[in-house]
Amino acid sequence: MSDTTESTEHAATGDTGAAEQATTDTGNDTAADSIEARLAALEGENAALRASAAEADAAAESVRVAALSDAEKLAEDRAAFSAEVEATQAAFMSQRRTSAFDRLGVLPNYRDYVPAADPQTTEGAALIEKWAKDHPEAVRQQTTAAPYTPTAGSKLAQLLTGALKSPYATADSARKALSN
Repeated sequence: MSDTTESTEHAATGDTGAAEQATTDTGNDTAADSIEARLAALEGENAALRASAAEADAAAESVRVAALSDAEKLAEDRAAFSAEVEATQAAFMSQRRTSAFDRLGVLPNYRDYVPAADPQTTEGAALIEKWAKDHPEAVRQQTTAAPYTPTAGSKLAQLLTGALKSPYATADSARKALSN
């Protein structure tokens, strides 16, 4: 059968599935393009509305500031400056606390449990040190090495006592090396 005869038979029998599929595919492409175009238009409109709202807010703020008296302007400036100073002081206190925790050996996981006190003040430093003493599990244990003592009769012991003479080391240089 030829293609012409086949399409005529489909048309005669009412089988329009292939034709409908072709129309639907074209319709989907057109619908997707139209949705994307509409979305782009809405995004542009949204951006324009946000820009106009920001301009309106700026204009309202300038009108409000113009209506303020000099005393009110100074009070606002003072409040803004006070907030900035408090933020700086909080940052400095945080640095001092971290330094105190490092000095005391407080483990990082436990630092949030230490009472909020400024280690620069006498009371705050005492409170932090008391907490560290009361919570030894939260403090890194300081290990100290025992001084090295050479065994009796060893070459080092003989060198340290002066019984052995060496062209490479003296008793004083060996003691100095061991003390470091």
